Amino acid sequence: MGVKAFFKYYEVRYYIFLISIASIAVTLDLMLNLGLDVVQAIRYGVFQVVSIITTTGYLTADISSWPPFTKSLLLILMFIGGNICSTAGAIKIGRLVIAFKAIVNELQRLYLPPAIVKLLR
Repeated sequence: MGVKAFFKYYEVRYYIFLISIASIAVTLDLMLNLGLDVVQAIRYGVFQVVSIITTTGYLTADISSWPPFTKSLLLILMFIGGNICSTAGAIKIGRLVIAFKAIVNELQRLYLPPAIVKLLR
C-alpha cells in the first residue's frame, strides 16, 4: 500500500487541504497583524492549527493576544476536529464532508428536478 492509496480516501484529502489553508491563513494573519517574522509565524501558525484541529490542547503561545480573525478560525477548527476513526473530540471532517455533499445533492434535486444529476464523490 503506497502513498497513492493513502490519498485516495476523500477524508484525508479534505483534512490535509483544510489544515493547509488554515495554516496559511493563520500564518499570514500573524505576520500582518502581529509583525512576526516568517519563520516564527509559520511555526506558531502550523503548530496551533494542528493542535487545535486534532483537539490535543497544546499551546506554544498566548493566543489571547492574537488577532480576532485567527482566534475565530481556531474556534471553527475546534468544532471540526479530527478524522472519523480518531479519538479527537469534535464533529469530525468526514461527517462535515458527507453533510455538505448531501446538502448540495438536495439543492440540485430541488432546483433541477427533471435533470439527471450524478451524485458527488
